[in-house]
Amino acid sequence: MPFFSVFNIGITHESQLWKQTGALTVDPKTVPVPPYLQDTELARNNIARHYSNVELMDIDVGKLIQQLKDD
Repeated sequence: MPFFSVFNIGITHESQLWKQTGALTVDPKTVPVPPYLQDTELARNNIARHYSNVELMDIDVGKLIQQLKDD
């Protein structure tokens, strides 16, 4: 039966760059730094945190999809 549902996952919002304290899943040394940013340790860590948050969001979405399939 058709249904509608909204799942708000906020982990990739910019404010989460500074709230997430877990280990990074992306190595800051390997992230591409856009030319409009200075290539600094802080910039690399922020980019790596964002990419890590995207990976964590992907895991959460996978869990939601699995729960929907199970239900």
